[in-house]
Amino acid sequence: MIISCAGDVNLARRMHYMSKRLGLANMINVMDFARSDLRWINLECVVTTKGIQGIDKKEGGPYYFRARPEMIKLLLHNNINIVSASNNHSGDYGPEGVLDQMQLLSKSCIQCIGVGKNNTAARRPFLLSKNETRIAFFSLDMTTAVFSATNTDAGNFYVNPHNPHGDPNYHHLLAAVNRMSKDGWLCLVSIHWGKCNNVKAPEAFQRETGRELIDSGARAIVGSSSHDYLGVETYKQCPIIYSLGDFLFDSRNQDHRSGGYINLAIRGEKIKELVFKPITLEYCRVHDQTKPESISLALERWGSLSIELNSKVEIKPHEAVIKL
Repeated sequence: MIISCAGDVNLARRMHYMSKRLGLANMINVMDFARSDLRWINLECVVTTKGIQGIDKKEGGPYYFRARPEMIKLLLHNNINIVSASNNHSGDYGPEGVLDQMQLLSKSCIQCIGVGKNNTAARRPFLLSKNETRIAFFSLDMTTAVFSATNTDAGNFYVNPHNPHGDPNYHHLLAAVNRMSKDGWLCLVSIHWGKCNNVKAPEAFQRETGRELIDSGARAIVGSSSHDYLGVETYKQCPIIYSLGDFLFDSRNQDHRSGGYINLAIRGEKIKELVFKPITLEYCRVHDQTKPESISLALERWGSLSIELNSKVEIKPHEAVIKL
């Protein structure tokens, strides 16, 4: 089984009119991503017509992303199966927006993880069984405490990055991963964490948290938040992907920027290899890298970042591989 893991997807703001100008079929053109068995993204917006904007997120600007429900067609057109919704935009339009997005995605048969009608539901993983493989997909946020689900209100699965061991949600996560891994589930944990801009390397708490989750039984950590990709650490033959960066965004200043996504090759209860695929990020579009020099630069950069994090990387003509 091949799971394609891609970074931030924003369906809001300029994406609405650009989807009409470009056409849905022309916004994501990434061949191997389309051919994988499952496609998993970080949904960096809330898809809803409900809720009220105005919660103070303590961010540096008025970044509230609400996408129209018709934008789900873009996810369906590209066969995106799973979205991690636990991030700094999941609660942009309050608990009502969270619940509405969950219902809209469910009707479209897209799994939405990391949020729920209360804290118990938000912490619940999505479970997938296919042939001999059983996978538990977890999603949590470590950036925006005000969006945390409570015992009675909808929100995201939040863990305090400054004191995770003092957070009951973190102890629940460690225990759940440990229990399920012992029962034969391959546990994949998506974490929205760390700073979002001008990030060159993971922070100390990210390395500590990632390793502790692997020690508890997780087989891979899939990180997001920084809008550029970071390297992958290999720890106990398991990958810690610190950030996938952007995948589809509407930022003018990233036109023709290099990015990437990652394929996880899974057999049974193990991840056999991780493959980094370079892509080109444009304004409201993403497509395969086609220029040899751009491909080479992207692979060398990602390879260097990963080698610094104790990974052995094999650079091939159009991809970089980490054997696990």
